[in-house]
Amino acid sequence: RASWVLLDRRGPVSLTLAWQPWDVAKPSDVAERLPKILIHRNIPGQKIHSLLQLCDDCWDKTNGLAAFGPRIRWRETQKLLREHLPIPRPRLLRDNILTVPWSVVEPETTVFL
Repeated sequence: RASWVLLDRRGPVSLTLAWQPWDVAKPSDVAERLPKILIHRNIPGQKIHSLLQLCDDCWDKTNGLAAFGPRIRWRETQKLLREHLPIPRPRLLRDNILTVPWSVVEPETTVFL
């Protein structure tokens, strides 16, 4: 399980989540590996929480494909996610990877006193 933020000179560009297909029961299990800027914002009402919930919902909708293995199921899950998110089509059947623009998960600016 891994996650990383792609940066350029202006700041964050995208978030990538990656995990070994047989390592998790659902996509949100990767939350424990979120970058520090997001891990404490994985609560209802925050964008990262909404993304992980959407991933789990789409994963649940593809439950009928579980017999074909998690890679096939993830590929179909990504098709459902593309209806809601600007994510590229995968070129190869590979481990479970999701890259989204930073704007999809960007935390609200919050000042802690």
